[in-house]
Amino acid sequence: MNALPDRRPCETFRVDLLVGHRVVELYATLGYCPVTACITEIFLRYRGAEGSDTARLLDDLGELFSRMLRAGIDPVVLAYGFGRLGEVSPLPGERRSPPPRASMIGALADWLAGQALEDDQIITVKTEPTRWVGNT
Repeated sequence: MNALPDRRPCETFRVDLLVGHRVVELYATLGYCPVTACITEIFLRYRGAEGSDTARLLDDLGELFSRMLRAGIDPVVLAYGFGRLGEVSPLPGERRSPPPRASMIGALADWLAGQALEDDQIITVKTEPTRWVGNT
Protein backbone atom coordinates (compact mmCIF):
# COMPACT_ATOMS: atom_id res chain seq x y z
CA MET A 1 0.00 0.00 0.00
CA ASN A 2 1.34 3.42 -0.90
CA ALA A 3 1.74 5.99 1.82
CA LEU A 4 -0.60 8.96 1.58
CA PRO A 5 0.85 12.48 1.66
CA ASP A 6 0.44 14.37 4.94
CA ARG A 7 -1.90 16.93 3.32
CA ARG A 8 -4.59 15.94 0.82
CA PRO A 9 -7.92 17.29 -0.45
CA CYS A 10 -11.07 16.25 1.34
CA GLU A 11 -14.78 17.01 1.41
CA THR A 12 -17.36 16.62 4.19
CA PHE A 13 -20.96 15.54 3.63
CA ARG A 14 -24.04 15.24 5.77
CA VAL A 15 -25.35 11.75 5.00
CA ASP A 16 -28.85 10.48 5.79
CA LEU A 17 -28.62 6.69 5.57
CA LEU A 18 -31.75 4.65 5.01
CA VAL A 19 -31.18 1.63 7.24
CA GLY A 20 -34.16 -0.69 7.32
CA HIS A 21 -37.09 1.63 7.91
CA ARG A 22 -35.26 4.42 9.71
CA VAL A 23 -32.89 7.21 8.75
CA VAL A 24 -29.51 7.57 10.47
CA GLU A 25 -27.78 10.95 10.16
CA LEU A 26 -23.99 10.90 9.86
CA TYR A 27 -21.19 13.14 8.70
CA ALA A 28 -18.63 11.63 6.32
CA THR A 29 -15.36 13.19 5.25
CA LEU A 30 -13.85 11.76 2.08
CA GLY A 31 -10.12 12.13 1.49
CA TYR A 32 -8.88 12.14 -2.10
CA CYS A 33 -5.57 11.20 -3.66
CA PRO A 34 -4.05 14.47 -4.91
CA VAL A 35 -2.69 12.75 -8.03
CA THR A 36 -5.64 10.58 -9.18
CA ALA A 37 -8.53 12.36 -7.39
CA CYS A 38 -9.79 8.90 -6.30
CA ILE A 39 -11.32 8.46 -2.85
CA THR A 40 -8.64 6.99 -0.59
CA GLU A 41 -10.11 7.37 2.89
CA ILE A 42 -13.31 8.02 4.78
CA PHE A 43 -13.89 9.40 8.26
CA LEU A 44 -17.33 8.99 9.85
CA ARG A 45 -19.05 10.92 12.64
CA TYR A 46 -22.36 10.20 14.30
CA ARG A 47 -24.67 12.79 15.82
CA GLY A 48 -24.73 10.78 19.03
CA ALA A 49 -22.40 11.01 22.00
CA GLU A 50 -18.67 10.75 21.36
CA GLY A 51 -17.27 7.57 22.83
CA SER A 52 -20.50 5.66 22.28
CA ASP A 53 -20.52 2.17 20.79
CA THR A 54 -21.87 3.61 17.53
CA ALA A 55 -19.11 6.24 17.36
CA ARG A 56 -16.43 3.58 17.92
CA LEU A 57 -18.05 1.32 15.31
CA LEU A 58 -17.99 4.16 12.78
CA ASP A 59 -14.31 4.91 13.52
CA ASP A 60 -13.44 1.26 12.84
CA LEU A 61 -15.71 1.11 9.79
CA GLY A 62 -14.07 4.22 8.32
CA GLU A 63 -10.65 2.64 8.85
CA LEU A 64 -11.79 -0.63 7.24
CA PHE A 65 -13.33 1.09 4.20
CA SER A 66 -10.24 3.32 3.85
CA ARG A 67 -7.89 0.33 3.81
CA MET A 68 -10.08 -1.43 1.24
CA LEU A 69 -10.09 1.66 -0.99
CA ARG A 70 -6.30 1.98 -0.80
CA ALA A 71 -5.96 -1.75 -1.56
CA GLY A 72 -7.84 -1.16 -4.81
CA ILE A 73 -11.20 -2.72 -3.96
CA ASP A 74 -13.89 -1.11 -6.11
CA PRO A 75 -16.53 0.57 -3.88
CA VAL A 76 -19.31 -0.74 -6.16
CA VAL A 77 -18.07 -4.32 -5.74
CA LEU A 78 -17.81 -3.77 -2.00
CA ALA A 79 -21.40 -2.48 -1.79
CA TYR A 80 -22.85 -5.30 -3.88
CA GLY A 81 -22.45 -8.01 -1.24
CA PHE A 82 -24.32 -6.44 1.67
CA GLY A 83 -27.85 -7.52 2.58
CA ARG A 84 -31.09 -5.71 1.78
CA LEU A 85 -34.58 -5.87 3.21
CA GLY A 86 -36.31 -7.50 0.26
CA GLU A 87 -35.52 -8.67 -3.23
CA VAL A 88 -33.49 -6.77 -5.81
CA SER A 89 -34.86 -8.20 -9.04
CA PRO A 90 -36.69 -5.61 -11.16
CA LEU A 91 -38.15 -6.71 -14.46
CA PRO A 92 -35.93 -6.18 -17.53
CA GLY A 93 -36.00 -2.51 -18.47
CA GLU A 94 -37.69 -1.51 -15.20
CA ARG A 95 -35.98 1.21 -13.17
CA ARG A 96 -36.77 1.37 -9.51
CA SER A 97 -34.89 1.91 -6.31
CA PRO A 98 -33.60 -1.21 -4.58
CA PRO A 99 -35.01 -2.04 -1.15
CA PRO A 100 -33.27 -0.43 1.84
CA ARG A 101 -30.13 -1.89 3.31
CA ALA A 102 -30.44 -4.16 6.32
CA SER A 103 -27.55 -2.52 8.18
CA MET A 104 -25.64 0.74 8.53
CA ILE A 105 -22.57 -0.93 7.00
CA GLY A 106 -24.42 -1.79 3.79
CA ALA A 107 -26.00 1.67 3.60
CA LEU A 108 -22.57 3.30 4.00
CA ALA A 109 -21.12 1.03 1.32
CA ASP A 110 -23.93 2.13 -1.04
CA TRP A 111 -23.26 5.79 -0.28
CA LEU A 112 -19.51 5.37 -0.81
CA ALA A 113 -20.10 3.57 -4.12
CA GLY A 114 -22.40 6.38 -5.21
CA GLN A 115 -19.76 8.98 -4.38
CA ALA A 116 -17.16 7.03 -6.34
CA LEU A 117 -19.43 6.78 -9.39
CA GLU A 118 -21.17 10.14 -8.99
CA ASP A 119 -24.33 8.26 -9.93
CA ASP A 120 -27.20 8.52 -7.46
CA GLN A 121 -29.21 5.70 -9.13
CA ILE A 122 -27.41 2.98 -7.19
CA ILE A 123 -27.57 4.51 -3.74
CA THR A 124 -30.40 4.43 -1.23
CA VAL A 125 -29.24 7.47 0.72
CA LYS A 126 -29.58 11.23 0.44
CA THR A 127 -26.40 13.29 0.70
CA GLU A 128 -25.96 16.98 1.13
CA PRO A 129 -22.48 18.55 0.91
CA THR A 130 -21.92 20.73 3.94
CA ARG A 131 -18.67 22.47 3.03
CA TRP A 132 -15.29 22.09 1.38
CA VAL A 133 -12.96 21.23 4.20
CA GLY A 134 -9.65 21.66 2.39
CA ASN A 135 -6.97 19.27 3.56
CA THR A 136 -7.04 16.46 6.12
